[in-house]
Amino acid sequence: INIDLLFAQLNSPSVSSNFDVDDDMVLSGVDSATEKSLNGPRVTNLIAALVSGTEQRYQTFLTVVRLVRKWAKSRGLYSNKMGYWGGVNINMAVALVLQLYPNACPASLLRKFFLVFKSWRWPNPVMLTKPHDAELGL
Repeated sequence: INIDLLFAQLNSPSVSSNFDVDDDMVLSGVDSATEKSLNGPRVTNLIAALVSGTEQRYQTFLTVVRLVRKWAKSRGLYSNKMGYWGGVNINMAVALVLQLYPNACPASLLRKFFLVFKSWRWPNPVMLTKPHDAELGL
């Protein structure tokens, strides 16, 4: 079993019961390693918020993510370390296609995924929202 265990050193003596990792002030004064550690759950939460709306829409997202991952793994194309897309990259790409086709069923969305990224104008970034600057100097 592979486990990604990250460490984040916060600038507080304790973590409150109402700790919100999505609050930008959590990043205030943290070092680069902590910033990267906190980025994972923050991005995951943002993607989940962007693809939710209905339970069916979220389930469509999850289904297509699983299918794209299985496709990529079966072709040896799933690895950030090797320069390919990893989990977050695939989540973002599927989320973008879901934003473009919000009512598509999983089969249609999977087809649209490959059509969209077959003709994507690289190196244009895949952006789900406008860039956000919390003015923390990050």
